[in-house]
Amino acid sequence: MANAVHMNSCLVEGVITSDLQYEVVDDGPYKGKERCYFIITSNKFTRTPSGIVKESSDFGVNSWDKVAKYCHKNGRKGREVRITGSLKQVKWGKDDQKYSAVIIEADQIDFRP
Repeated sequence: MANAVHMNSCLVEGVITSDLQYEVVDDGPYKGKERCYFIITSNKFTRTPSGIVKESSDFGVNSWDKVAKYCHKNGRKGREVRITGSLKQVKWGKDDQKYSAVIIEADQIDFRP
């Protein structure tokens, strides 16, 4: 079922842990689109037989156009955030090495006071 449509949706809360990178893309298929990229850290607590364990995960977040403008205006390092969006795998290469990462493509971002 190579052409099947699958659900790809996520909701993540965390803290912005990087400076926001805002740009207007100047080439490629996204030329002319506004983009804001940042990293969040999200904590999860799991109960184990030996106690509660904290697990932290870092996620890259891409936002586009109106959402990017909103992030650029209201976001800052250290601010708590709730993101609704989808997951996207990005791939790149450097010095004959191949890399990949899964990032969040944000559809909606809510900042906490």
